[in-house]
Amino acid sequence: MAGVASATLQGWSIPMITPPWQDHTYVTSSCGLICGYWGRCAGGSALNAALGSSVVADCLAQPNSEAGIIYGITGVCHQTSNRILHPARVTVVGCRGYNLSVFAYGVYGVGNWPELSVCYPVGTNLAQPGSARAASPGRNLSSMTEFYNSAVSDGRVKSATEEAARLTELSALVGVALGHPLDQETFQALSSIQTALWNVRTALMGRLHSGELTPNQFLNQMDASLRLAMEQSRALLGDERFKLIFGEAGEHPEGLINPTTFMERTVADA
Repeated sequence: MAGVASATLQGWSIPMITPPWQDHTYVTSSCGLICGYWGRCAGGSALNAALGSSVVADCLAQPNSEAGIIYGITGVCHQTSNRILHPARVTVVGCRGYNLSVFAYGVYGVGNWPELSVCYPVGTNLAQPGSARAASPGRNLSSMTEFYNSAVSDGRVKSATEEAARLTELSALVGVALGHPLDQETFQALSSIQTALWNVRTALMGRLHSGELTPNQFLNQMDASLRLAMEQSRALLGDERFKLIFGEAGEHPEGLINPTTFMERTVADA
């Protein structure tokens, strides 16, 4: 298996032409390990980086540097990147479209993630904080970003259920976007909007797998569900907080899943 025990794992973002308000992400390591998936794997802007085992990162990236993510169904490139970056305890938070994708799929994607325990050496303390650092002087990690990375990497390990992990991730997402938590009533209402979206997504996944929906029908209905969730979130939060949390991607949620990539992967997996 490729990699070394200690390397700098680096997230990267590349602006997408379509849609122009989201970034594609990928991961590299200082030992020469390149994890390219769902698009380009060279160039772009440096995101968060930290020391971690690229042996574990390479294991988590399998198969085909997709890290077990089924594109558009259990996550997109952001979730794939976050899985591969897990040994460094950093994420690709800060890239455009990130908050929307996490609202839709979580930090590390939908469903069980058995490789999280399989790929680490026996006896590893998965909740041990990493040594996150800024990728460059132009992208210094703020204390809020460090808090976010620590909260979500530890939350996935320590949470007894996917629901507990979801709430931890949503709280961290809101906190880093606003600089403070939402009041409890508003947070619960936002959580309910996310839960409804996840329930619809789960139902659509089942209908796609059973053949009841074609891939194109799944994509159209998923886009409609994302649009509804964003409209409800804007009504709840108001324009200012909505923009801080979801950015321009929240105004154009239909672009979260790249149709070309989704159709190519769905056909390939069929």
